[in-house]
Formats: sequence, structure tokens, C-alpha cells
Amino acid sequence: MIRMIARAIALGVSLLVVLPAGAQTGRVLRADRYTLEPVSFVRLSLGESAAPGTPALGWPADDVELVFVRSAGRQENIHSVRTDRRDPQAANIRLEQPGAYVLGFESLPREVLASDGSGGEAAGAPATPPRKLRHVDASKVIVRAGALRDHSPVVMSRAGQFAEIRLMADPTAAGPGSDVPVRLYFADGKATGTELRAVCWRSGREMKLTSDAEGVATVALDEAGIWTIEFRHAAPDRENPGGPWLSARASVTFEVPAGGGR
Repeated sequence: MIRMIARAIALGVSLLVVLPAGAQTGRVLRADRYTLEPVSFVRLSLGESAAPGTPALGWPADDVELVFVRSAGRQENIHSVRTDRRDPQAANIRLEQPGAYVLGFESLPREVLASDGSGGEAAGAPATPPRKLRHVDASKVIVRAGALRDHSPVVMSRAGQFAEIRLMADPTAAGPGSDVPVRLYFADGKATGTELRAVCWRSGREMKLTSDAEGVATVALDEAGIWTIEFRHAAPDRENPGGPWLSARASVTFEVPAGGGR
């Protein structure tokens, strides 16, 4: 289980970033491809969006909690990621075996000053005055090595990120038209009543949903292509009621195959 970011919060954060109303915070992990041959490299980068072709951000050297590589029966936590010498904005990860992989990124917390709901409060919450947030980025990609697309328990398992979207069905083994329930997690519990966004990058189709009392929402993946599901959420820190709120942006990106699974 990944070390929870809540432990890192105790280290403190010195940087305060001021965000105007409506500003977006956070970084998303992207892969250069989501289907590849076994025993090959996948190139990871970070961006403000997972949309193909959007600019990559510099790979952070000082605020990465870890990058993890999760496969059947194994999880490797990499606390110091080596970037590509030819491209310092990307990191190459070698995938040794065929099957499904979950690759994830998690940042150390940083303080931001958000206003007018930009911290990602629960759906329907009223506008609020500027508030100091302690923000974490938590992002995953699902990559398939090899042609076989059996439903993978790796894809549907929880990695233990501070904020996380757990897929409760495997969208990489099903074709278009699948309904995939997801559960949202935040801090030490479920993110209930929280708005999430699902985007198919090939067509630009976007839908917005709200998680129920169990933190669950069902996404209709009605097109083939690369999809991202994400949410932003903020809530008071129960261990420090007078301090900054806890905040996170969580995402998962994957490819729905045109022909479906096996």
C-alpha cells in the first residue's frame, strides 16, 4: 500500500501559490501510448490535461512523493524517477511482462490560495471567500502490454493514493458502450457528493456526474479511444480544524479498444 500523503503533510510546505477565481490546479499523468508490445518502454509525462498533443510540463524534481508501477502480483514504488536524457520532461518506464499495468504519480502537498469554489468543493456548495488549501496531485494511467485483453483485477484494484478513482470494472477489456462504475476516494474516506468529469479525447465528448452517498458514479463509455476521468475535491482537515483545507485533483486515463476485449 502506498504511503499516504497525509503523513507527508506534517513536513510542512513553504510555497504559497495564489489562484484567481475559477483557476485550475493540478497535474495529470499521461502516457505516450496506452497499448504497446510486451517488454518495451512507456514514456510518461505530466501536463495540465491528458489530451494528446498538449504541452508537457517539466518533470518535477522536488515535489514527487512517488511514481508507482502496479502489475499482477507486484507493485514497485519509485521515489526517484530518472528522466530521459534527451527529453527532461518525460520518464521512461520499462514494462517487463504482458498484461495490464497501472502507473501512478503522486505529489507532495503544496499550499495554494483558492477563491470562489476553485478548490473543488462538493457539487452544489455555495461560493466561498478565498481559502488556503494544502493541495495534492494524484494521477494514474492504465497501459496494456500485449494483445490479450482479459479483464484484469489490477485495473480494478485500489492503489492507496491520497485521492483516487477506483475503476470497478475494466474499461480496457471492453468495447464502446460499456457502463463502468467508479468509486472516488479522498483522504481517509470516500468522496461523496463530488462532481467528476469524463472526457473522450478523440471526439471531445464530455460528461459530468456526481458521486452518490457511497462515493460511486457510473460512466457510460460510449466511444472508443483515450478517456480521462477526474475530480477535484477539498474538505476541512479534521486533524487541524483551523488550518488549511485538504485539496486534491485525482485522475485516471485509459484507452477503450474499438474491438473490445477477448
